Amino acid sequence: MASLLTGGFQFEGARNVNDWYPRLTKDPAFMARARERYKALRTRLLSEAAFDRRIAQLTAPLARAAERDFAKWPVAMVLPPNAFVRGPSVGSWPEQVEALRTFLHARLRWMDGKLE
Repeated sequence: MASLLTGGFQFEGARNVNDWYPRLTKDPAFMARARERYKALRTRLLSEAAFDRRIAQLTAPLARAAERDFAKWPVAMVLPPNAFVRGPSVGSWPEQVEALRTFLHARLRWMDGKLE
């Protein structure tokens, strides 16, 4: 979804209320360990295949109820593009799940670039 940002760390935003994480990211030893841990997790738990399996596991039991919910409460009408809380405006439950998958894959690729 082009309207959803996949880049940027949350602590860098205007609403940040903590000052400890930006300090940690300036520590080379901390960042080396964070990169090492991320790379290890990325090969298994944080792999795109693992995310896809987990999304499938979590969404399959919801599919029928989600279709009924979408019919009554279209997400495109609930989350306007200029709202504080944003989400993809798609027309069906399968499209919503695919939007989530696409966002997470893009976010992982962004993190790969930041934590290499």
